[in-house]
Amino acid sequence: MYCSDCGAQNPDVSSFCFGCGKALAPSIPQPAAAIPAIDKPTLATVASREEASLHKPVDPEIERIRIEHPELIGVGGWLKWFCFVITVLSPLIVVVGAFSDFTGYSLFDMGLAAYSIYTGVHVWNVSTRALKLVKVLLIIHFCLGALIIIGNLGTPASNDPSGSRMLISSIVWFSYFKKSKRVKATFGRQF
Repeated sequence: MYCSDCGAQNPDVSSFCFGCGKALAPSIPQPAAAIPAIDKPTLATVASREEASLHKPVDPEIERIRIEHPELIGVGGWLKWFCFVITVLSPLIVVVGAFSDFTGYSLFDMGLAAYSIYTGVHVWNVSTRALKLVKVLLIIHFCLGALIIIGNLGTPASNDPSGSRMLISSIVWFSYFKKSKRVKATFGRQF
């Protein structure tokens, strides 16, 4: 209870204010009001609250997708496969390759693998930064794939498909993140 004279906080059972010594008016207990039922928050309501707290208007198309297809909210389907590839599969391949034949490029590959894991964890956790991190990762993969292809043009019999694989996979995943209803429903925005 607070003192009406000096504003000091006092225990509810106090008769006098600890701050100024004035007599405190006893508080009369009020009957408890009915507490309204609270719905269990879903990822959609949490995402909607997050968007509202960031003062961003909610896109009506995204709300329509969330209402019509609530099963699309969350990391699943191809989005789950993407997370598995960038957090487990690709880094594992890089680490095995680096330890079997360590070169100067292995340090760069290990750094890229670490960034992939960091990005994947943000996607798994549906972080607000996840889509930005994915975009940067896909741009890096696209540029590296293009550089590898250009570098292989000078060699007469180059059979290294890694550049083409990186280029094509970055284009495919970029298209997926741009068009996916699951990405829109889960993250609440376009890629």
